[in-house]
Amino acid sequence: MIWLVLIATTAAQALATLAMLAVPVIAPTIALAFGVDASLIGIQVSIVYGGAMLTSIIGGTLDRKWGAVRASQAALGIGSAGLLLAILPWLFTLALGSLLIGFAYGLTNPAAAHLLTRYTPAKRRNLIFSIKQSAVPLGGMIAGLVTPPLNEAFGWRIAFAILAASLIVLAVILQSGRKAWDNDREPHIKLHVNPFAGLSVTWQNKRVRWLSGCGFFYSAVQMCVASFLVTFLVHEIGFGLVEAGLVMALMQTGGVVGRPSWGWLADFMKNGHKVLLIIGVIAVLGSLACFFLTPETPPLLVKLVFITLGFTAIGWNGVYLAEVARSVPKEQVSIATGGTLFFTFMGVFFGPTLFSLAYGFTQNYTATFVGLGLVTLAGMAMVWKSKKS
Repeated sequence: MIWLVLIATTAAQALATLAMLAVPVIAPTIALAFGVDASLIGIQVSIVYGGAMLTSIIGGTLDRKWGAVRASQAALGIGSAGLLLAILPWLFTLALGSLLIGFAYGLTNPAAAHLLTRYTPAKRRNLIFSIKQSAVPLGGMIAGLVTPPLNEAFGWRIAFAILAASLIVLAVILQSGRKAWDNDREPHIKLHVNPFAGLSVTWQNKRVRWLSGCGFFYSAVQMCVASFLVTFLVHEIGFGLVEAGLVMALMQTGGVVGRPSWGWLADFMKNGHKVLLIIGVIAVLGSLACFFLTPETPPLLVKLVFITLGFTAIGWNGVYLAEVARSVPKEQVSIATGGTLFFTFMGVFFGPTLFSLAYGFTQNYTATFVGLGLVTLAGMAMVWKSKKS
């Protein structure tokens, strides 16, 4: 049973991530179509995660009321609608579609945490959560491999329509597991009773509170790297769009490998906090390496730098969510996950916009990428505080 649940939750998370990264991965093309600067993609990403913040804090309550499978189906349907809205030729519909994609993304993690906690033995929780969280870089890898070629072949609007259809197909497939996996739902729960219970649980638990601070800073770094990589490689390193998309896919592959690897290490060491600190150290070194990248840098070296960043800056989430689950009673896991993800998504909400502003000041993506190392150090400080709580 656990493997079917794992496959289902991983697939839902991967396609929600694919929808979320559809715009950033072909940002130069989208920017040209709307007549704006590609660096403004940070604002679009912030809109996505603003929506994710709103639904993450009520996600646990929705899971209990609807069932986690139904919440996942709703997320996929909303994400599909967001992609279709983005096709329309107006900036405000792109913004509205981005908001819907954010709503969808915010619903997926609490639902997955609810299901995985029910079916996963505690001793394997870091590994299983990390395998599921590999869906995020997996979705990014798919975005990097599929979206640019679809854009080249059919144009970005048809590419988005194809991606939207894939989300609907998965929503239909998930219906087969709804009866068995949603048998613990509580349909009579009132959403207005305490829709923000997750924030309360998160703030009252010191260990989770400091972990949420780590999530804020680590997620800001993760999304800045994912959102601006293609634009950085095209504008400053001289890569073509398809080649830059391939680097994006390789970086996300590093995350796909990294998440279960770090999860295994955390289970082996029986110390998720220490693993989060190790991840931070390597991510800082990867950020500093960006300072030395130029158009003359061998492409293989460029790829190695970003694979390393993918392995670390994108590889931390499973260990993080497993530590949150470990820090609260079992019946509060879904609610606490939604609460801590509010702060994680807040980091993503502010991170890309601040990255855009920093680029506007420096006019240099390389220097701005190096600055992400300082943000990672702040996240490491939060891990240390949580460990001491």
